Amino acid sequence: MDGVSRSDLPTAKVTPAPVVLVVGLAPELVARCREAAIAGQSLLVESDVTSAATHAAQTRPLVIVVLEDVYAFDARSFNDLAADVRARLVLLPDERIAQSELEAIIVGAILEAEASRESFNGPF
Repeated sequence: MDGVSRSDLPTAKVTPAPVVLVVGLAPELVARCREAAIAGQSLLVESDVTSAATHAAQTRPLVIVVLEDVYAFDARSFNDLAADVRARLVLLPDERIAQSELEAIIVGAILEAEASRESFNGPF
């Protein structure tokens, strides 16, 4: 490198993959959510309720998916968690939701969250 030091080279900017965090879901619903996340060009990360805050802090998900009955146990904590990582909170009524509806909800939430983060100019 003729006359150029390492500090003169541009720093590569890494863009993390978009993430959908599912919390406390049964394996069958996790698999269905994974298909929806893939349709939204996102990765899926699975978590139990007790580890949700840690997983959210580590992955900064665009979307957090939880069943309504699980959400009802501690709605404030789920709302605070979603706000902290600027994620869309998706509440599913139950595990019997049609796949087409599930995909529409998750992909729509991914797109909304991406647009919201792009328009936000403050620190992450």
